[in-house]
Amino acid sequence: MAFYVGNNGSINVGVEATYGTAPTSGYDTLFGISSSLGLKRTLIEPAHLSINPVASNDYVPLFVDGEITCNWSEEADVMDELLKSFFTGGTSLPYTMTGGPANASITAVTAHSSSLGYVHTGLVATSFGLEIGTNEYPVVTMGFIGEGSAKDTTPIHSTPSISSIAPPTVYSSVSIGGTSIGVKSASVNCERQYSGGDRAILGGTTLSQPVEIGKRSITASLTVDLSDETAFNSVTEFDKYLSGTSLGTIIIGGGNSTITLSNCRMTGDVPSLGDGLTEFPISVVSTGISMAALA
Repeated sequence: MAFYVGNNGSINVGVEATYGTAPTSGYDTLFGISSSLGLKRTLIEPAHLSINPVASNDYVPLFVDGEITCNWSEEADVMDELLKSFFTGGTSLPYTMTGGPANASITAVTAHSSSLGYVHTGLVATSFGLEIGTNEYPVVTMGFIGEGSAKDTTPIHSTPSISSIAPPTVYSSVSIGGTSIGVKSASVNCERQYSGGDRAILGGTTLSQPVEIGKRSITASLTVDLSDETAFNSVTEFDKYLSGTSLGTIIIGGGNSTITLSNCRMTGDVPSLGDGLTEFPISVVSTGISMAALA
């Protein structure tokens, strides 16, 4: 018997040529932090009158959902296929949301060890989130809905070189409307609305390929200290909040880690007054995102 320890695991993703069919090669190895991907087994509840449990309930068609969380890397051979499962572009082009994802579906192999893992197929990305902090490595979290999972006793099990993890300093530069501002932490979140686990054909046992059915959303949150010092300059942004003025374009980071948010407008609350430095949470809704192509 063996106990499986999480930090011995790995997460690899590959592009599917056919929805629901795992590729045989070409996987990217992520700086995996965690995965909650897994099959969802739900029983059909009978509608007839009864107070007793029914032992012969049928299962609804199986599907996969959950999230993958990993560290950000500026290298295409680590992040590119994962990002293209959500964004348009990639492979030397900026990642945007101007169209559908560059990769219609991917497979993720989550390995507990070299002898136990799970292959999750038909994964369609529904969300992208990036968390940035002063004393933290940037973290990406992506949500998925998928077609199936299968146990694998010889899974892909490898980890990339830690030297290509992006350090916090890649996002140390932030500007709003062309003016630099001092930011302590930030997050960027994007969502696509897809059909869910109820999209199955009568008599079928698996989920039909999800279809994008609703409005896309792009939001961000910046945490700054309320200050009129040039290095922080947040009182100017607070004035824009009070007047309902557009913030224009927000640029976070630089080089291969440049994120550009266009036509940004503020939502949320005014700064709270209390002991210590007063923080100003800048909540933003954007109409467009462009992330620099990875090397």
